[in-house]
Amino acid sequence: MAAAEKKIELRGVRVNNLKNIDLEIPHGQLVVVCGPSGSGKSSLVTGTLFCEGQRRYVETFSPYARQFMDQVERPAAERMVGIPPAIGYVSRPGRFGRRATIASTIEFLHHLQLLFTRIAELICPKCERLVEKHNPQSIADWVESLVAGNKLQVGFIAGQEDRHSLPELQSAGFVRAIVGESTVPLSELLSDSVQKSPLVIVDRFVAGKVDRQRLLDSLTTAFDFGSGALVVLVESDRAANSGAIRQVDGGSWIDRRFYRELVCPTCFQRFAEPDLQRLSDSSPLGACPKCEGLGSVSEYDMAKIVPDDEVSIRDGAIAPWNSPNYVHERDELLALAPAYKIPVDVPFKELSKAARQLIWDGVPERKFGGLAGFFRWVEKKRYKMHMRIFAARWKSFHVCEQCHGRRWREEALVYRVQGLHIADLTAMSLASVSSFLQSLLENADDSSVDGRAESRGMESKPISHSGKLIVRRLLEMTEALNSLGLGNLELNRPMRSLSGGEQQRLMIGRLLRSSLVNLVYVFDEPTTGLHPGDAEQIVQAIQSLRDRHNTVVVADHSPQMIALSERVVELG
Repeated sequence: MAAAEKKIELRGVRVNNLKNIDLEIPHGQLVVVCGPSGSGKSSLVTGTLFCEGQRRYVETFSPYARQFMDQVERPAAERMVGIPPAIGYVSRPGRFGRRATIASTIEFLHHLQLLFTRIAELICPKCERLVEKHNPQSIADWVESLVAGNKLQVGFIAGQEDRHSLPELQSAGFVRAIVGESTVPLSELLSDSVQKSPLVIVDRFVAGKVDRQRLLDSLTTAFDFGSGALVVLVESDRAANSGAIRQVDGGSWIDRRFYRELVCPTCFQRFAEPDLQRLSDSSPLGACPKCEGLGSVSEYDMAKIVPDDEVSIRDGAIAPWNSPNYVHERDELLALAPAYKIPVDVPFKELSKAARQLIWDGVPERKFGGLAGFFRWVEKKRYKMHMRIFAARWKSFHVCEQCHGRRWREEALVYRVQGLHIADLTAMSLASVSSFLQSLLENADDSSVDGRAESRGMESKPISHSGKLIVRRLLEMTEALNSLGLGNLELNRPMRSLSGGEQQRLMIGRLLRSSLVNLVYVFDEPTTGLHPGDAEQIVQAIQSLRDRHNTVVVADHSPQMIALSERVVELG
C-alpha cells in the first residue's frame, strides 16, 4: 500500500465555519477533535469525514441503485484522499415512535423472528401437545425404532377430505378396512360406509422384519389417499410408546396419527407455517387485532372528561363541553335532564349509575348523542390536526386486555423455543436473554433437551447449522449491550422510556456488534451529558472499534477519551 493511502489527507476544507483547514489522520488510530463551541468540530467530523466517506461508498453502486439512495453532496475542500467508507453516530435525542422498542431498534427482534422460523416448535394451545408435520422417511425412522416383534398396520381414513368412492378404493388394490372395532373386507362395505370414515388398511408389518422400501411405499400411498394424513396402529401390549388406545378385533392397538401439514393429532386443529409476517408485531398477521401490536390502547377516560367530580353539570363538570364550540352539547343535556330525572346542580360524583350511563349513551329519541356520540363525531374529524389534539386530551393509555401487553395475537404465540414464545423472550432482560441463548447453543446437539423426545415418541431434531448462526448473532448483540451496562433492560422496553444516556449506549452498542474492518467510525460528542461511569463504558466501546483495525474520529471533551487517543486535534 502506498504511503499516501495509509492516512486520511484533507486540504483546504471550507465546510461551514472551517476556513481552509489542512489535516492528516493516520489510519487505524483513535483521534479526538476538541475545541470551543463553534470552532467547527462537527463540521470537520460529520460534515467532512462522514459525508465524504458516505458519498464515496454510494458511488460504488450502479446508477440504477443510486437513484433510490440519498445523494450526498461533496464537501467543500480542495483535496480529500484516503477516506474509507464511513459509519457515523451523532449524539442527538432520538425521536422514536410508539412501536419502537429496544428489540426492534437494535434489530434483535428481526433476528429473533428469523430464529423462530428455523427452530421453533408448534404447541397446540388447546391440548398443549407438540404439533409436527411428517414425511414417509421420518415415520419410517420411528417405526424402525420400535421394539422388534411389534405388529403394525398402516392405513388412512377414507371419506374425510377426499371422498373416494368404494369402487375407486377397490380398484386401487385395497382389500380390507376397519369399521368400528372390526376389520372387514372392503368388498363387503356398503356404499354409505365411506361416509362413516372407515380406516382403510394399506399394509401390515412386524417391526424389525420389514423392508424399508416397502414401508416407505406404503406410507407414501397412505399419505396420498389420506389427503396428507395417515394412521399407524401399533400392538399396544408390546409397544413402548403411549398413545390413544383403539380396540380392533378384540385386541388393543395404539392409534398414532401423522400429517404432512401442521395438524394437531388430538384436536385436529390446523396451523400455518411460521414465517416472518406471522411472527411480527407490526404485521396484521402477527399483531394483536385490538391494539395493533402496540401492547396498549388509548380510550376515552372519564377521569379526564370529568376532572373534578365535585363540580355539577350546570357548572361545567364535563370538560369537553366547556369549549365555546361544544357548549351546545351541555345545553342539550340541561334541556332534557328534567324529563329523565338527572340532577344538574349536584356534584357529578353524586349522580346515579343510571344517570351517568344516560349521559354517556345519549337519548336517540331526543337526538342527543351523549358523550359516546360526541366522541364518535370527533373521531370522524381526526384528519384535522386540531381535532386529533382535542381527542388526545381526553384519552388515557392502558394495557391491552386482549394480548395483556404482549403485542402479538394468540396465533403467533403457538411457536415456541424451549417452551418460550416470542413474547416471553422479548419480555426478558438482555442479561437473561443472553443466558438463554448461551444455554440454547450449548444444548443445540442434545436431542433429549427438556424431555420432549420421550413425550412425543420421536427423536428431537438438533438445531440446524443456520439456526446456530442466528443464535450466535443474537448472542453478539446481547453481549455487546451487556458490556455497556444495559443488561438490566427488557427487550420490549419502549425507546421513549429510556434516558438519554441509555439511548446513546444502545445506539453505540449497535455498532459494536459489527465485525467490519478498515472503516472510519465518526462520533459527535458521544459522552455529552453522561454520568462518568456511563462515559467510561462508551469510551471503552469506542476503543474496541479502533482495536478492530478501524479509524475512529471523535468530537468530544471527555478526559477519558482524550487520554486513550493516539492523536488530539484542537480547533479554535
